[in-house]
Amino acid sequence: MNHLLILSVLAALPLVEGQEITRLTACTTKTNDLSLECQHKKASGDIKYEWSLFNRKNQTLVIISTIQENKADASYKKRAKVTKTDDMVMLNVTGFGTIDNGKYTCHLRLNAEPGHDDNKTISVTKETIPKCGASGLLLNIPLMLSLLLLLPVLQNLGNLPCGNEN
Repeated sequence: MNHLLILSVLAALPLVEGQEITRLTACTTKTNDLSLECQHKKASGDIKYEWSLFNRKNQTLVIISTIQENKADASYKKRAKVTKTDDMVMLNVTGFGTIDNGKYTCHLRLNAEPGHDDNKTISVTKETIPKCGASGLLLNIPLMLSLLLLLPVLQNLGNLPCGNEN
């Protein structure tokens, strides 16, 4: 009887799968906006989100939320905008300044049910945050440099005699 109970629980575990955040990044745009990207596994249901900031005054401010409606701090209502895709929830805060320094948390909930949640936090300071790339994503400088250095090598590969020529 115990074996049947254990097998039943193990069989049901995949059905109680929560939402998983795979990456959280932050950067500033050319227009001095803060861009935060919360990448997650693609979900087969509705994803609710909440962005919050734990600031230097030891206060937690809700920036924007679909989990707790009408909980957003007044100072962010006109400055915060969220964009969602299949695998990402992006927050853009206009007019990013030192007052916005702190720890930003991305909280995701799958199918509006508690227990299907995941959180990730990132520390952001105006003085040390990297600049975003052209598309709003963080530039990967080492990768770009490697590709530029490899370009002549790849171009010369076409000049090498490889295989049989007819």
